[in-house]
Amino acid sequence: QAVLKRGSSLEYHREPWQEADVPHSIRVLFNDEHICAVYKPSGLQVLPGAMFQQRTVLSLLELEARAGGVPCDGDSPSDGTDARKRARREAAVPMHRLGRGTSGVLLCARSHAARAALA
Repeated sequence: QAVLKRGSSLEYHREPWQEADVPHSIRVLFNDEHICAVYKPSGLQVLPGAMFQQRTVLSLLELEARAGGVPCDGDSPSDGTDARKRARREAAVPMHRLGRGTSGVLLCARSHAARAALA
């Protein structure tokens, strides 16, 4: 058993992070300026957490917003904010959860008014 002494250093090298291979696509069933409904397949997590930080419904919605998604009312694409922050604000936001193992329709809000009405 090694004992660290004053002035010693300890290094930890971990393997690169790799998320589990899960479905990474959603199908849009309905879409307007206020709400969208998407089909979430089983295995895809809705929100980041635990072992899934990037392969989530929320990350797919953020990617869609960066690719030209519908902005929330009151937001301007040229408001000078960082593109990622703007994409998060413009992205549709899931209004409820479906468990990772559950498939089904997920309702998402695209506007401040829809977020308030569905909260």
